[in-house]
Amino acid sequence: MDPKYENEYKTLNLSEPLYATSLFACIGSGTSRLKELNIHCAVANEYLSERAEIHKKLDPDCLMIQGDIKNKKILKQIVAANKQKGCKLLLASPPCQVASQLNTAKDKEEKIESKSSKASLNLSTTALSIHSFAIYSVIKPGV
Repeated sequence: MDPKYENEYKTLNLSEPLYATSLFACIGSGTSRLKELNIHCAVANEYLSERAEIHKKLDPDCLMIQGDIKNKKILKQIVAANKQKGCKLLLASPPCQVASQLNTAKDKEEKIESKSSKASLNLSTTALSIHSFAIYSVIKPGV
């Protein structure tokens, strides 16, 4: 076995709960099993209202802030809730369809249409990634 690679199974054992903020949370599938590790999603953000409503039902202990992270009011709500809940971990997974080399669509700037709210999400991942980094720099998780 090559010594530069780890070859032992490791388990995370947290004596105290670790609270997280999740951006682009969707319905919460990305954080649903973290409770098993004593990591709790305390604050979440999702752009589409129907996804946010499902997230609320699946994780009622998590504060869901529904809206566009590019909106200053939403951004302030996320930052304030993150601080109030004592979150030390930031999870962010902006959509990557535009940047993906596997996406061969001619129009990579297509929009995802919301079925019930007539909202659409422009897949400009550059802008969403930049906003994620901006939130990170304000929140300073783990500090």
